[in-house]
Amino acid sequence: MISNIQILRAIAAILVVAFHAVPTAKSYQLSTDFFYKIDVWGSAGVDIFFVISGFIMIYIQNKKNKTPAEFMKDRIERIAPLYWFLTLSFSFLLFIFPSAFNVWAFDFKTLINSLFFINYLTSGNYPVLFVGWTLEYEMLFYLVFALSLFIKNIFYSTIICILSLISMVYAGLNDIVLEFCFGMLIGLIFSKTKIQINSFVCFISIVVGFYLLTVDWNFELPRFMIWGLPSLLIFIGFLYLKPIKSRLFELLGSASYSIYLVHVFVILISYRVFSHFGQLDILFINEIYVILSILASIVAGVLLHYIVEKPLANLVDKFKNGLKRKFFEANY
Repeated sequence: MISNIQILRAIAAILVVAFHAVPTAKSYQLSTDFFYKIDVWGSAGVDIFFVISGFIMIYIQNKKNKTPAEFMKDRIERIAPLYWFLTLSFSFLLFIFPSAFNVWAFDFKTLINSLFFINYLTSGNYPVLFVGWTLEYEMLFYLVFALSLFIKNIFYSTIICILSLISMVYAGLNDIVLEFCFGMLIGLIFSKTKIQINSFVCFISIVVGFYLLTVDWNFELPRFMIWGLPSLLIFIGFLYLKPIKSRLFELLGSASYSIYLVHVFVILISYRVFSHFGQLDILFINEIYVILSILASIVAGVLLHYIVEKPLANLVDKFKNGLKRKFFEANY
């Protein structure tokens, strides 16, 4: 059951990659209408990630019972190293080779705000890595959740966290943060009950969730309803479905964070290459371009996961252990 969440991470990451691949094809006059509803399915990949995140925080806290400081430290160690590495690397390229990038330009204030996860939240402008806007909401959620942990009871701390996020939305924050609340509520239910859901019902929940994402509502609804509720149905379906055995998707789930961060650059590079070939006299060539850019993004993300993300995590662990040893030697 829980292993399925890793597979759902992989699916959500691939959906986001596809969401960016199709519009990029259009910008290079290599557009395709073949991929039905990929625009909404892909963009809802972020909403699925947010529901997963809310659930996982409750699941981890139930297992490990961390203090607020321990929880926040773990979250920063998980999210920040790779994000900072890519942000600094891209900023360096912008600074050294400004003419190589048509859209982006180096800005010191944007860099600092990006490193502190506040650029999009404070100015409405995208951070250096523009997909990092979602991480700013993630870090805000982590902070609110960490503060709620001063109340020792997980049920009451969860309720306080949910009420805090609702209050922030009422004050003007993007309602997408309510999707964390969906995941947290399912996390409480999952941890406190022994509910079993038939696999057929789970499958229907997933199918209905994806279908609802395609519905063109004739009236305006907030994002947490249009995409958040269907994402919740998809999540519940995967959570209670019998464990799916797929080494490939488990690998992609582990690398999903790297795939998410790096895919934008890979897609742009891919289409710069494809634009030199143009619309070749090959059946479905534009669709092939889209698929190739998605595959290239996935491969690049997996490589980044093994070459950079995991070594960075090991480096952080070594640094922490070194500090602990020095502290112990100095005091005992």
